[in-house]
Amino acid sequence: MLTSFAFIVIAITLFWIHARYKLSYWKQRGVESLTGDLIFGNFKNAALFRSAPGWHIGQLHKAARTDAPFIGFYIFHKPCLLLRDPDIIKQFMIRDFDNFRDRHFGGSNQKDSMGMKNLFGLKNPASKYVRTKITPTLTRAS
Repeated sequence: MLTSFAFIVIAITLFWIHARYKLSYWKQRGVESLTGDLIFGNFKNAALFRSAPGWHIGQLHKAARTDAPFIGFYIFHKPCLLLRDPDIIKQFMIRDFDNFRDRHFGGSNQKDSMGMKNLFGLKNPASKYVRTKITPTLTRAS
């Protein structure tokens, strides 16, 4: 009886230490972040289907300081960065795009074939083809 209780206490303590370490990723890098739940991070309501994921990210955007150019948050224990400044977004999406290609949000065995056929879901060479077709429509004509 005592050994099973000690095992449970040790397991909970180890989980707590591991979760606190994982949820300190942004703090260790000096990035402003939102405090989150030990299990769900900042995505509790979306993970429990209380709100849609897109709406929930909008709430995270509103929860940050108004002058913060970006904010760190967590989906479970995975660190994510929410860009808020249009200039930084432009930097990532245009100038540094080659550094971030093939880093889509779906898994390799994604079942939603229609949902993954967009610029964020495609991998090369298809993403390069779609980007060359879309770029002229997003560029301002002089």
